[in-house]
Amino acid sequence: MKITAVFVLLFSSSVLSVNYEAGKPYRYKYSTSVVLNEPTSDGQVPAKGSVGFELDTEVDISVVWQDSENKLVKLQVLESKVGNAVPRKATDNVFQSGTDPVSKQPVYVHLKNDKITELYASMEESIASLNIKRGLASLLQVQEQNGKAKEVDASGECSVDYTVTELNIIKTKCSASCERPREGEFSHPRKMLGVDVESSITTTFDLTDDKSIIKSVSSEESHAVRLVIRQSVASATLAKQSMEFVSSGEATATLEGTTLEDAVKSLGDDVISQSPITQLLDQQCSSGCRPAAEVVAEVREELKTEYLAKIESPNAYLKVLQAFRNTGKDSLVDILMSEDNSEIVPQLVDIAAVTQTTASHEAMMEILDFKNSDMVDILDRYLVSVSFLNHPSDDVLQKLLDSLQEDIENEKVREAVALALGALAHTYCMQGKCDAQIVQDTKTWFIEALENFEEDIDKVIYLRAMSNSRFEDTVPLIAKYAQNGQTSKIQVTALETLKVFDSSLITDEIKQILNAIYHQNHRNYESAARGNAADLILSNNPSKQVITNLILSLTDTDNKELTAFLQRKIKDLLNRNDELRSQLQHNDVITDPMIFNYDVLAKNGMSVSYSNVMADTTDALTTYALDMLMSKSGIMRQSYMDIFMSAGNDTLTVTSVGLFATGLDSFLGEADEADDNDATSGIGLSILDVHMRPFLFFNGYSEMMSMVWSMSADNIITCLAGNLLLHDHSQRIPLQNGVNIDNQLRSCLSLDLSGSVEVSLWDRTSLSLVANSGSVGMKGSMSADAGFSSASVEISADAEAIMQFTTSVDFYDDPVKVCLQMSQPAFDFRQFVKKIENTPSAEKPYEVEKSRNDYVPDRTYLLHPENSVMCDLMFGGD
Repeated sequence: MKITAVFVLLFSSSVLSVNYEAGKPYRYKYSTSVVLNEPTSDGQVPAKGSVGFELDTEVDISVVWQDSENKLVKLQVLESKVGNAVPRKATDNVFQSGTDPVSKQPVYVHLKNDKITELYASMEESIASLNIKRGLASLLQVQEQNGKAKEVDASGECSVDYTVTELNIIKTKCSASCERPREGEFSHPRKMLGVDVESSITTTFDLTDDKSIIKSVSSEESHAVRLVIRQSVASATLAKQSMEFVSSGEATATLEGTTLEDAVKSLGDDVISQSPITQLLDQQCSSGCRPAAEVVAEVREELKTEYLAKIESPNAYLKVLQAFRNTGKDSLVDILMSEDNSEIVPQLVDIAAVTQTTASHEAMMEILDFKNSDMVDILDRYLVSVSFLNHPSDDVLQKLLDSLQEDIENEKVREAVALALGALAHTYCMQGKCDAQIVQDTKTWFIEALENFEEDIDKVIYLRAMSNSRFEDTVPLIAKYAQNGQTSKIQVTALETLKVFDSSLITDEIKQILNAIYHQNHRNYESAARGNAADLILSNNPSKQVITNLILSLTDTDNKELTAFLQRKIKDLLNRNDELRSQLQHNDVITDPMIFNYDVLAKNGMSVSYSNVMADTTDALTTYALDMLMSKSGIMRQSYMDIFMSAGNDTLTVTSVGLFATGLDSFLGEADEADDNDATSGIGLSILDVHMRPFLFFNGYSEMMSMVWSMSADNIITCLAGNLLLHDHSQRIPLQNGVNIDNQLRSCLSLDLSGSVEVSLWDRTSLSLVANSGSVGMKGSMSADAGFSSASVEISADAEAIMQFTTSVDFYDDPVKVCLQMSQPAFDFRQFVKKIENTPSAEKPYEVEKSRNDYVPDRTYLLHPENSVMCDLMFGGD
């Protein structure tokens, strides 16, 4: 037994870093500070312009009970005071002298092998005071061995890495690894719509010469939070701790007890177990916390429809959203049903839909009726907004699924519900919850509906819904409908749905189907189906042989527009893909003068495929792509204008606007034999990779003739208008010193997508205009609240812009003339920063504000060289 005991003691001494004498008090001088500011480009937090606070005190540390593995360490805080962390003029000083914010009641820290397991404190200890003591306890946790470990402290349970030298120990903590309660925290599952958090936490211990106690310890912790797509929108915090040995006193009696439980029990019934992890402070309603009805009344004017896509709208939206999240169901219903708000109900529905609280969901379900045809417009606004939720609940998805299964008669509402449900199911999958029962039930219903419903419109609806849900195992089923769909509309919709899936899911079997569609191996397909198939082939790592076969098809004279489209598609791909271009440099087909000759390259088709860079900044790369396929008779069959943004290792389709027209060739020229569609024209739209319900200009011959005779380019039709929630980020960062950092960020996109089409059968011309007007408002804050003092950095930004795309077609003579024009007027990106320090006893907070303005000049975008020539021919170079 003696040998075993000696072995245990020897082993313990090699692990335990310090050995405080039991019962002996060790006095340390302790200081901690927190400052907040905008970070520098390298993530540093400059002292100049910062706001924050500093706490100074002395603390007595003593081991009051121990055994071979466990220690109970008493922390006794003495006098404490809080003051400025940054020098401030007396007139700007919010800190009062003589404050003693931390109670003198002791806390007891249980360490097992020098690792914190729990704290014991008086039931009367306030959360704010206990948090500071949690931060103090964090500095007692040290190991004298190199390597990685798991430790619990005020930050949570975190991975740490020790680097040990003779008398110096450096502990580096990985903030991203920290596990802790995260109730109420959320962020967007898409990296592009989130934030970058850059953290660093380092603690340095200096031991006395005999390594018996900590001589001094210092810690530095920083967190910089930046908007992924706009890195200048950022805030950061820097927290420091220092503890320095002052003196030691005479040993006193330790706690009685043979076990830890006995020792704790001897402290009294009012001493209870507490988590070492920092607690949230009780939230007090500040002066800015007002009833939602009052906030709505204040911004009622800015929420009116005429302000959509203007700066006023998103800023008002964000104010109301914050108020709605603190409002109960009955109050929300009253606001939405109030006669005073009758003009702004659609905008209030935009907000209530994304409030994402139980109260807001219940309020909306009380008001909305998915079977009421009179509520189509309001239902559409609700469903579009719901599609962009970043942390939806099961209740929302279940309600949408139940509504679909109850058979909604109105076709528009039915499609909007299916699209919203698909988008939310995909959000669940991005969050790693694809196995959730509601997601599996949604997938099952989509598949059964697609297979069992007989009407073409239902098959089209669920194919579009699958473009939002992106269930990977539905790709073969979608490909089946692309190849064997009963109508060209089903085939084209299925092919458009396949475009949203990752290249890894477009298997060899799927590629065979796509090649069979394009080359018409088994049946004829409409030109739009063949064009989409060719696009998919070229977008999914085509082999050298596949490219060769496509090039060989360029000699086909049956459909010069499809040939022109494919030729320009291949040319654009080779311009962007250096590897593929290198592979094909010596391809026999490319060098064959019988194929790549003037006659082939100079096809008169006006179909277009082109891509280029729109903006390239240090934060993000924005590109645009234009695909326009004309019909045989020279009428535009389909046109896509896509804008992509890449940042943070993520790529997002910001917008995709597609004009389409079917069934028109029979009126103007040679009809496509495979086009079995009625005369139809409209706009398809997706925003942030979420597909919306298409908007139709006309559907059928009678509606078409009515539009031809009555509509002009001056008749602007709004296709989609409303407010969408983009960023929605809520994060708590418990600092090692016990102070909570609260990080909030929200942004709103207010948009008005309008379009017009003018067709003259007499002059054989057409003019289409798509105007994508939008404004963005963003509000973010980083705040540190210790209870006895607080500091924050508030950042807001806004911008208002418009993108105009015009297509002019003259099909009076052959060849058809087409001019495409895309322009963006100048606009300003405004950014505002407000920094605040405050204490409960201050008469008024210290505040400082600044702003900056970034001017973005107007631009006209180059589309492709042939287009410039054609525009000169049509408009004389104007």
